[in-house]
Amino acid sequence: MATIKRFEDIEAWRKARELAKIIYGEVRAQLYVAMDQNYIEQDTFDRLSALTIEINQILSGLMKYLGLKTLDFFSR
Repeated sequence: MATIKRFEDIEAWRKARELAKIIYGEVRAQLYVAMDQNYIEQDTFDRLSALTIEINQILSGLMKYLGLKTLDFFSR
């Protein structure tokens, strides 16, 4: 078993971070579906879309800080 020296070494943490990026894309897609089907109005779409973009930027910044270039969620 590998020694954990940083929280980034924890496999569950890495997978959760990767999953968050995948979920981001799915949420964005579902927002478009909801708007196209008139389940939400344009202002709601705009607000939620901006929020998903902000979250993605935060996650991307974290990945950059940690020196990560890609997500390998399905390669393991």
